Amino acid sequence: MDTVDPNASNSSLRSDPCSSWDGIACNQRGNITEINLPSMGLQGMVNYFPFPSFPALTRLDLTNNTLLGTVPSNIPNISVINYLDLSINQLSGAIPLEICLLTSLKILYLDQNQFSGSIPYQMGSLKNLTVLTLFSNNLSGSIPESLRNLSNLQQLSLNQNNLIGSIPASIGELKDLHFLYLYENQLSGSIPREIGNLTNLNSLSLENNNLVGSIPQEIGNLKSHSNLYLPRNYLNGSIPVTLGNLRNLTIVHLFENQLSGRIPLEIGNLANLNDLELSFNLLTGGIPSTLGNLQKLTILNLLENQLSGSIPEEIENLTNLVNLQLGDNHLSGSLRQGLCMSGSLENFTAFNNHLTCHIPKGFKNCTGLVRVRLQNNQLVANLSEDSGIYEKLNYIDLSNNQLHGELSSTWGQCQNLQALQMAGNNIIGRIPPELGMLTQLGKLDLSSNYLVGEIPKEFGELTSFLDLTLSSNQLSGILPLEVGRLYSLTNLDLSTNSFKKTV
Repeated sequence: MDTVDPNASNSSLRSDPCSSWDGIACNQRGNITEINLPSMGLQGMVNYFPFPSFPALTRLDLTNNTLLGTVPSNIPNISVINYLDLSINQLSGAIPLEICLLTSLKILYLDQNQFSGSIPYQMGSLKNLTVLTLFSNNLSGSIPESLRNLSNLQQLSLNQNNLIGSIPASIGELKDLHFLYLYENQLSGSIPREIGNLTNLNSLSLENNNLVGSIPQEIGNLKSHSNLYLPRNYLNGSIPVTLGNLRNLTIVHLFENQLSGRIPLEIGNLANLNDLELSFNLLTGGIPSTLGNLQKLTILNLLENQLSGSIPEEIENLTNLVNLQLGDNHLSGSLRQGLCMSGSLENFTAFNNHLTCHIPKGFKNCTGLVRVRLQNNQLVANLSEDSGIYEKLNYIDLSNNQLHGELSSTWGQCQNLQALQMAGNNIIGRIPPELGMLTQLGKLDLSSNYLVGEIPKEFGELTSFLDLTLSSNQLSGILPLEVGRLYSLTNLDLSTNSFKKTV
């Protein structure tokens, strides 16, 4: 059925839909009780749908079609309905007040349409609702206080709208709530302490709003909690130590706020945690050694804070780490020798710190690395000895350290490499011609070293080159004609070398 047309519907009804239509269920009297037509390519105006023809309808599922227009005012004719799904269509206009007369509703999906206006205050009369999803629309106004009446509600999804105002404290009365999604709105004010009353809450998502104030200590009451998303707000104060009570937590995202103070030792109690992201805050003190207890952790992101001290030895216990972000802090001391012993590490950054000593020799065996940023430290390595073969590596920046020795030819076997940056070190010897095998290389920066000899003619094969920076070395000879093939170059800097002039 391509269109929602009243005549087509009545014609089909005359042909006994109970026996001839897919997606139709009837009761013993021959009355249609269910219409399930998701993803059927239905098109047309929803006001053509003959709601008065289905007084016994308990379930209507028209999700993922191309229904247009406004929901008609005669929708209360399906008064016994308990499941209504109009999601993923192109419905527009306001959510009609008449929909709030369907008091038997338990499930209401209106998400991913183009509804505008405010959430009707009368929505609070749907006291049997267990699921209410209105996300990804153009709704505005505030969250109505009347939602406190939905005492059976288990999921409330109002995310990705234009809602303003504060999160009502009365939301703490929804004691059966398992999922609360309010992210990507324009909500302001503080997170109400009453949110700690939602002891059955499994997932809380408030990111991308304008929330201020501190994270309430009462959040530690959410013992069923597994996902906590509060990033991209303006939250301040310290991370509450009560967070350590939430032993079921698997994800904690607090990044891009203004949180300060130390990372609580109690976070080490979260044995099920696999994703901890605290980047872009104002956190101080050291990295707690208790983080080494988080054996399931795959992502640890502490990027761009004010953390100091050394990287604790216990971090080596995190053998499942895939992503470790420590850059833009004030960390000192050495990189841990066993950081990559398990081989699971793919993304590692510790740039813009005060790290010293040798890059661990164990890194030679970190063959799963994809992205590495260790620039702007005081790290030492002999490149003649310490280079491994990283088949998955696509980006590495070791600039402004104390690397020495000659570039190994093994770099030519890192076939996925797109950026190789080692500027500002003490690298000697010739540029290995094997780099010409890196057909995906778009950026090479070896400036401010002590390289000698000629630019390899093999560079002419690197047609993906956008940026070639070899300035401030001791390179000599004539610029290879093959470099003229690099038509994609946007930046070429060969200054402060000893090239011969051609005639």
